Amino acid sequence: MSLNDMINKAKQLQENIQHLKAQGQSGAGLVKLEINGRHELENIDIDLSLLNPDQKEVLEDLIRAALNNANANLESSLKTQMQSLTGGLKLPF
Repeated sequence: MSLNDMINKAKQLQENIQHLKAQGQSGAGLVKLEINGRHELENIDIDLSLLNPDQKEVLEDLIRAALNNANANLESSLKTQMQSLTGGLKLPF
């Protein structure tokens, strides 16, 4: 693969990242969310059973866990795309 090919693929990857989405969940699906390629929260779905003032701390923990899960899923997708771009070369990112 030539340098120009790699540069063109990198530009394409950057464009793809803008449209990339990753989901995360916690509490066996009680909290579900979706982030975009810029790690911005796009959607969140909270089970009604958690909307109780006595469950405030539990809900906060579940949101944090779901966001961390989504970020891990996004990083995994990005890593896979970068590996396909570099042809499996082990480059530091």
